Amino acid sequence: MKENPNSGHRNRLREKYLSGGIEFLKDHEVLELLLFYAIPRRDTNKIAHNLIDSFGSLKGVFDAPIDKLIKLEISENTAMYLKTFPSVLSSYYYDRYIIGNKYIRFEKLPEMFLDRFLHEENTDNYVMLLNTKHKKLFFGTVNYDHTDMESLVSKIVALSIRYDAYYVVVGKNHLNEDQNHEEFDKDFVRKLNSALGIVNVKLADYITFINNKTYSANRKQIKI
Repeated sequence: MKENPNSGHRNRLREKYLSGGIEFLKDHEVLELLLFYAIPRRDTNKIAHNLIDSFGSLKGVFDAPIDKLIKLEISENTAMYLKTFPSVLSSYYYDRYIIGNKYIRFEKLPEMFLDRFLHEENTDNYVMLLNTKHKKLFFGTVNYDHTDMESLVSKIVALSIRYDAYYVVVGKNHLNEDQNHEEFDKDFVRKLNSALGIVNVKLADYITFINNKTYSANRKQIKI
C-alpha cells in the first residue's frame, strides 16, 4: 500500500496535542486533527484552513449547515462527522454534573450553567426544571420580550406547570457589562418567587454572570 505523504505532518500534530493539550493548538490545527480520522488520505491542513476561513472559527464550522460544508469539497459523511461535535460536547458537559440516573448535583449548577453560556455566547438565559428528586425535566433557553421582565417570569411559570416541576433554576447572562444589574436581579427574583409560589414551585437558585463573575441568588460571588 502506498504510504500517505502527509503521515509525517500528522504524526507531528498528534505529538503536539499529546504533549501540550488542545490549548496548544490553533483553531485550524484542532480541526485538522479531528479531520485526520474522517479523511485518512487527504491534506486536511488545507481543508481545515478553508473551513476556518469560510466560517470564521471552530464554532462557525460546527454550526454551519451541512449543505454549506459540502460546498467546500468535503463529503456528506465528513460534514455529518463535524456536525456531531456540538451535541457530543453538550452531552459530555451535562454528564459532568449529574450522579446516578441523571440526578443533578445542586452544588455543580453554577459550573453547569457557565459551561452552557460559554458555548452559546449570545444567549442571555437558561432555565432548568427538576422534580422532587432533582431529576432534570427541562434545560433550555426561554424566548421573551426583553423590554418586559414579567414576560420571562410568566413563561418560566408556564413551563413549570407544563413539566409538573418542583424546582426551578434560572441562569441569567448579563451581556451588557456596563449596566448595573443588581436592581433587575432583585426585582426579578422577587417576582419569580411570588409567581412560582402560587403554583407550589420552588426557585432553587438564580445564577447570574456579570463581568466574568458568577453570583448566586443572594448576590454572593461564586468561585468557579
